[in-house]
Amino acid sequence: MDGSSSGSGACVFSDGWCFIVTSPWMLPRHNFWPALRPLVEVLIHQYDAPYDYYRVPFDTMCGILEFGLRHGVRTVYDVFHETQCLDVFRDHSLRPSLVRVINGYVAGLAAPHASTDSQCHLDYLHEPENLFLACCVLTTNGWENFSELPSDIPETGPAGLSGTICRDIRALASLRPSDPSWDQCCRKLRDLLEDDGREFFVRQQKWMKHGFKVLKPEDIDQARSNIRIALDELDGFFSDSRNMNLRSSMHPRESMVRRFLGGISEYLQYPRRRERDEVQV
Repeated sequence: MDGSSSGSGACVFSDGWCFIVTSPWMLPRHNFWPALRPLVEVLIHQYDAPYDYYRVPFDTMCGILEFGLRHGVRTVYDVFHETQCLDVFRDHSLRPSLVRVINGYVAGLAAPHASTDSQCHLDYLHEPENLFLACCVLTTNGWENFSELPSDIPETGPAGLSGTICRDIRALASLRPSDPSWDQCCRKLRDLLEDDGREFFVRQQKWMKHGFKVLKPEDIDQARSNIRIALDELDGFFSDSRNMNLRSSMHPRESMVRRFLGGISEYLQYPRRRERDEVQV
């Protein structure tokens, strides 16, 4: 592809930026996307920079990355991988804006029209440290509202937030549910619920209107609650996956024999249950 677009396209706005979408995964290298690399470098260098207004350049940059990853813009994927963005995120305190980036990454990789190029990105995402980071990022949803007055909390409320975290975590787990990195990831998430995780939370900061503040004890409790929600969702998801794999891998005759033996066992136990019930009466 020569990077030019043809045919009709849809103009999509993201944080004040307009993008032309012409085709699904992977979109061609449009003329404006090569400028993404210096923009990502700005994101990296401005990661923890304080600002006097609520929406900072970092948040806008996350919106751009989220859009490009979600819609399969090849240049965005190239830059995201070449600059090792996940490694950069891991070296700093977590930011709720990163939830959009991880969700966009997951959505783009899960697209049915994803090309074979997506395999290297799946490998990158499922490196143990990166997978753990992605899960931690998704649990930061709502951190900006910690310790806020009830009137300042979005209408979604705790129930809505819990559902959002579960949905995002399940989408991530659905990419490669049998990847061995999940065992280590879940173990490290459980460690965060214990005393071992205190050092992790001490490093985190919450973005306020005029800068960053460390998480208060009650903020850490809420953060752990979010992690517990994610772990419960992962436990349920992997339990369902194992049961489904067991059923699908079972030979039809084996399944029939299991049902037959189960029926015999039920039949043999029935007289005993009946006698026990009569004695109780």
